[in-house]
Amino acid sequence: MKSKAAAILMALMALYAEVVFGKALPIREIYSDLPPECKTLNLETVESIPTVITVNGKQYNIKGQIQHGATSRVFHAFEQHDNSPKRCMALKVVDLEKIEHKQRNQATNEAKILGELNQKKVERIPKLFEIEQHPTNKTISMVMELAHHDLFDEITPHMGLGKHEWVRNTFKEILQAINPLHKIGFVHGDLKPENMAYFRAPRVINDQHFPTKDDPLVLKVIDFGGVMKKQELSKACGEIVTGTVMYMSPEQVAWCAAHDEEEFLARRKQFPLSTKSDTWSAGVILYQMLHGKSPYYWITKKYEHLDEEERGEKADAELRQTIFDGKKPIEFDEKYQDLPLLEIVKRCLARNPDDRPEIEQLLHEMDKLGHRVEQLEGKIEKLEEEAEDLREEKEEREEEKERDEEEKKDEEEEDEKYEEEREEEEHRLAEERMKKQAQENARLQQEARFRYEQEMARRRQAQQANLQFFWNNFLGGMNNGYGFFPLRNQFQNNQVGQNFYPNNNNNNFAPPRMPQLAMPPPLNVFLPQTMSPLPPPKPVQTQQQAYPQTQKFIFPGLIEHLKEIHAIRASEK
Repeated sequence: MKSKAAAILMALMALYAEVVFGKALPIREIYSDLPPECKTLNLETVESIPTVITVNGKQYNIKGQIQHGATSRVFHAFEQHDNSPKRCMALKVVDLEKIEHKQRNQATNEAKILGELNQKKVERIPKLFEIEQHPTNKTISMVMELAHHDLFDEITPHMGLGKHEWVRNTFKEILQAINPLHKIGFVHGDLKPENMAYFRAPRVINDQHFPTKDDPLVLKVIDFGGVMKKQELSKACGEIVTGTVMYMSPEQVAWCAAHDEEEFLARRKQFPLSTKSDTWSAGVILYQMLHGKSPYYWITKKYEHLDEEERGEKADAELRQTIFDGKKPIEFDEKYQDLPLLEIVKRCLARNPDDRPEIEQLLHEMDKLGHRVEQLEGKIEKLEEEAEDLREEKEEREEEKERDEEEKKDEEEEDEKYEEEREEEEHRLAEERMKKQAQENARLQQEARFRYEQEMARRRQAQQANLQFFWNNFLGGMNNGYGFFPLRNQFQNNQVGQNFYPNNNNNNFAPPRMPQLAMPPPLNVFLPQTMSPLPPPKPVQTQQQAYPQTQKFIFPGLIEHLKEIHAIRASEK
C-alpha cells in the first residue's frame, strides 16, 4: 500500500510540475551537458522534472533535482546566455498551498531575511540572484548560489576519531560562518550540520562571479526560516520559533514546548532567547565532532527499533523534557579532560545562558588557542626533531649492534664450520691411520706367518738331515763292525780314524748318541707392532762326529775279520 501511495504521489507531483513549470524532462537526460564544476553534485533520482523554470522573466534550464521536502523542491539549474559561460545555481521552489499557516510565515520569513542579508552583503551568506512570489501559482521561487556539500557530509567520516586539529579548524570555520550574522543582530535559531554548507569562492570573469572546481571551499549558513532579529525576540511569535530538538538550547525548548499562547508568552519572558542559543547549538556540533555522538545519544538509541515517524515523535518528546529540566546532565569523555576544546564544549553547553560565551568571544579564544597550539606545535616539532635525531642515533646503534652480532654470529658459524671440518679431517685421518694400521698389521701377520712357515720348514729339514745323518752313521758303523763293540783301544791306535766316543773313559759299550742341536725358541706368529721383523735364521752349527776310516767288506769275509779283531784283543791281554 505504501509503495502504491508513493507511486501515485510521484505521478501527481510530476503532473503538477508539468502544469506549473512547463514540459517535463525524462530522467535519463538529467545528467547530460553539465558544466565541469557541477559534475560532483549528487542529484536525486525522480520520475520527471521540469525542463525550464521562469523567475522574474528569466528562464533557467533545469538539469536535476538536488533535494526535496514536503513543501519545497531544490533544483540544479543554470542560466544560458549566448556569449557567456553557464553558471550553476540552486533554484528553490516553495509551494505555499501545501504549507500550514505557521510554516507559511517561516517560508516568507526566509525569503525576506535572505534578501535583506544579501542587500547588506553579509559574509558567509549564500548569494541570492533572483526571488519571486507568484500570486497565481502561490509559490516562492529563489535562485541562489549552489552549494558543493553540507557540513554533515564533511564531519560525519571524521567524528570521534581523535583528530583534534581537524576538530579545532572545523569548529573555527563554524564560528566564522555564524559570527557575521550575529554582528548585524540576527539569531539563526536552527543551527545544525545540515544547515551549514560549503560553497566555492568564485573568481571574477567579465565582472561576473563564476565559481569553478579549482576555487577554495568556504563554509556558509543556510536555511533562514527561523532567523530572527535580536530586537524582535521579545515580540517573537511561536510561529517563527523553530528548530531541530537535538540542537535546541533549554530556553528555545521552553518556547517550543508551550501548549498555548499564554504559556508561550510566560516562557518567552522567563526564558529569553539570544545569540547564546546559537552558542548552545554550536556546542552540540562540537560535542559531536569530538565524541562521535550527540549529547543525548541514549535517547535516540532507545527508540531506534520504531519506525521513522513514531521514533521521531517519541524521541523528540523525551529530548524536549530532558533538555528542559536538565535532570540528566550531559556526560563528557574523561579521555578529553585535559583538552582545551572540552572546556569550550562545557561552557557552550552551560544551562544558564549567562554562563555561555558569545560566538565572537569563542573566535578570540580559538585564535588564542590556535596561537598556543602553534607554539606547542613548534615545541613539539622541535622535540620531534630531537626525538628523530635520538631515534636515528638509536637506530644507528641498533644497526651497529646488529652488524656486530651478525659479524660475531658469522665468526661463530665460521668457527663451528672450521671445527666441524677439523673434526671431519681428524676423523678421516684417524680412519686412514686405522686403515693403514690394519693393513700394516695384516702385512706383519703375513710376514710373521711366512717366517714361521720358513722356520718350521727349516727345522723339519734340519731334523730330517740330522736323522739321516744319524742313521747313516749308525748303519755305517754296523756295516764296518764298529757299531756295537767297544773298540776304544783299537780306535786309539788306528792312525786312520779318531775315537768314535771321545768322552767314554771306560771300556763299557755305549751306543752312539745323536748329535745335540741348538734349537731356537718357539716362534710367536702374533708379533707386537713395535717388534722389528725377525732376522733370517742362522744355519745350525753342529760338530760332526769323526768316525774311523772304515772299510767296506763283503759279508762273507766278516767272520774272518771279526776273528782278527778278537785275536788282537787276546794278544793284548
